[in-house]
Amino acid sequence: EEKEAYHKLFSQVFKTRPDPLIEKIVGDMLVNDFSSCREFYLLGKLIELTAYLLQSPAAIAESKPVAYENFRYLEAALDFMQENCFSHLTLKMLADHLGLTESYCSRYIARNTGITFVECLNAMRVNNAQRLLIYTDYNMTEIMEQTGFSSIQSFNRVFKSQMGQSPGEYRKQKKKYAETRQ
Repeated sequence: EEKEAYHKLFSQVFKTRPDPLIEKIVGDMLVNDFSSCREFYLLGKLIELTAYLLQSPAAIAESKPVAYENFRYLEAALDFMQENCFSHLTLKMLADHLGLTESYCSRYIARNTGITFVECLNAMRVNNAQRLLIYTDYNMTEIMEQTGFSSIQSFNRVFKSQMGQSPGEYRKQKKKYAETRQ
């Protein structure tokens, strides 16, 4: 039964509702200071998050099954996007890299990730911005430039839509959280 529940959970793309325990687990993952055994720490936190999601299905706001049509391009696509998300990456650049047409590449990304190319790219950029906000003292313009956003307005808008707060609020909250753990 446990294996079946685990398989069901991870055979879908899902978004969670705002939840204090999920926020704490993810916060711990972002601000951990176990540099010598970071991978083990993160694995433990992923197991903790998985267990919580399996016990609390109401924490999942929306989900849809993943249609794994063909993994042939997925790893290469995500790797290329992660390597180039700091610059002006376009769908055409990705499609050319994979040897696909733009329309097929767009449909392929959406079918296999559950989100559009732009949503996936923005999620990568916001993830990189989160790390810079926590671990550096760069100002917002420097972070915006280093994460590939074209303007401070788009950086703020996308960050707030994904994280529920502005980059400045996020930095303040995470720094305060890190200080309380010391």
